[in-house]
Amino acid sequence: SFETILEQASTSIRQQIARLGLDPSRIAGCGVSYPGQHTEEPGRVLKTKQFSGWPNVDVLHDLGPFFDFPVYHINDAKAACLAELSYGACKSHQNFCYVWLSYGIGGAAVINQDLYLGNNLAAAEFGGLFPKSKMRPSGQHLLDTLRAEGHALKRLDSITDAHLELPTARAWVDEAAEKLQWLSLVIARTFAPEAIVFGGTLNARLIDEIQSRIAAAPQLGEDFLIRPPEILRAATDHKPQLGAAALAIHEMLSPSKFNG
Repeated sequence: SFETILEQASTSIRQQIARLGLDPSRIAGCGVSYPGQHTEEPGRVLKTKQFSGWPNVDVLHDLGPFFDFPVYHINDAKAACLAELSYGACKSHQNFCYVWLSYGIGGAAVINQDLYLGNNLAAAEFGGLFPKSKMRPSGQHLLDTLRAEGHALKRLDSITDAHLELPTARAWVDEAAEKLQWLSLVIARTFAPEAIVFGGTLNARLIDEIQSRIAAAPQLGEDFLIRPPEILRAATDHKPQLGAAALAIHEMLSPSKFNG
């Protein structure tokens, strides 16, 4: 349950603090990455299908009592972007956008080495450009496509190399790559970043293929005649905790958070 997971996390953190001999008063805070689109109510995100059994969580209000220091929150895509900014493929980039491919499609933008969150933390929510009534380059749509062919898969980590060789899966990859190249063109036209990074919890082989296809395209889009952004592969997908862990420090040191 939600409460059990939080109690286990709280206990684990207290044990680690004690084991390391740290002064709890010197801890900047606790970063939490929770999936879903942010809403106009601070700390509350829209439920995702994968967390349909959880309560309607207000992250800051409901998680705060489990910890002894401030709790900071962003969704999983923006936390992954923060990991790339702090530790990954874009440590040296001033401006880049991140495309998160998981059960859904998320995104984030970095401007002048600072995570740009926009109004209601809703900047760069690229998944909204792909209506759920149509084909989406998301892991959930791939699962639904495979299930329609008789493959009883519920989780992304259940997809094997054998599944990826099925004609249905290959057709899905072709269409997903085309749609994500279109998204890359939209990002290039609107943000003009130095780089666009692809990462997520979708099968790593699929992300690798999609990223390499877009990077190898002779032209990003029609009449796009200037040098396109670098199309990069995320470097921190295997350490999803890094973005959340960096969040408290980011809140303290980011120029956009400085109140004078």
